[in-house]
Amino acid sequence: MENQVLKSDFAKYCIFFGNEEITLDEIKEECAKEKWFPLACLKDLSTNVNSLLVFDYANTALDFIKRNYKNKNSVGVVAITAEDAEKIKERNIPELFMTWPKKINSANQELNIEVFEILEEPNIAIIN
Repeated sequence: MENQVLKSDFAKYCIFFGNEEITLDEIKEECAKEKWFPLACLKDLSTNVNSLLVFDYANTALDFIKRNYKNKNSVGVVAITAEDAEKIKERNIPELFMTWPKKINSANQELNIEVFEILEEPNIAIIN
């Protein structure tokens, strides 16, 4: 795929989602400095299981945002280091690896957020 960020650059990529309650500037300023993030999860409505959305490539995460979020004012991509990935795993929330920007089926799935603490100030990609 053209213009992909190398998988080896970071352990994984996740989507931060402020749910329109926090702006991108606030996410960059407050969340990054305080080392916590509201990360996008997908809830299976039939099982009530919430899973963290995880991507190997930043571009795939950005394409997922474009397909699934109407208001992109508080949505972006955060690069997660291997150390932060281990810290996130301590929450015991399943990870849902997305290899392509799948369109969410709103009849049985719901996008929501979980707040995660991280160890390092993250690298953030913002789309407008």
